[in-house]
Amino acid sequence: ARFYRYVLADDNGTAPCPQDGLLTLATCKPAIRRTAKPGDLIAAFAPSPFPRDMLAYAGRVLEVVEWPEYTARHAYPRRNDAVYAFLPDGRVTRLRNGYHPTDRHLAQDLSGPVLLFDPAETWYFGENPQALPAHLQWCSIGGQGSGTGRGHRVDEVALDAEESLLTWLKRTYAPGFHGAPRGRSTRGC
Repeated sequence: ARFYRYVLADDNGTAPCPQDGLLTLATCKPAIRRTAKPGDLIAAFAPSPFPRDMLAYAGRVLEVVEWPEYTARHAYPRRNDAVYAFLPDGRVTRLRNGYHPTDRHLAQDLSGPVLLFDPAETWYFGENPQALPAHLQWCSIGGQGSGTGRGHRVDEVALDAEESLLTWLKRTYAPGFHGAPRGRSTRGC
């Protein structure tokens, strides 16, 4: 399986969306959304001024669905990531005018499907990011061998290996939401 990781610069409850027991990634990170498959692990880390190894969320992808299917199946438009509506004539309209307000944003958001995470293998920490143990600090952006700079990283890893991030999470925390989103910004990701 693949292990994706990135810095979650703006955690406002939209991308990812931790709501009603379901974590989704519907906007932002289009390259990850276009390439992630069920079974992959995605982890995001809190930005500075937090230390580099502070985990904001991690989850195993359960399902990859196209936008129209997602909006039809998941209590949309009550979810926080309900930012677009799909009209019968094929047009798309914004439901939240301040979020990703340009046509470029719209095209970027709709260029990839929506990732739904497995509730049994998802940990969202939000405003309470958790420090990785020493043997897992390589996972964080800026950790040994991961490089620094913008964008995401992806590795082929044994997710259930004895010393993996997923194994540590299962041993240390109950799956679920352990904090509210870090910020209340509506500007985007």
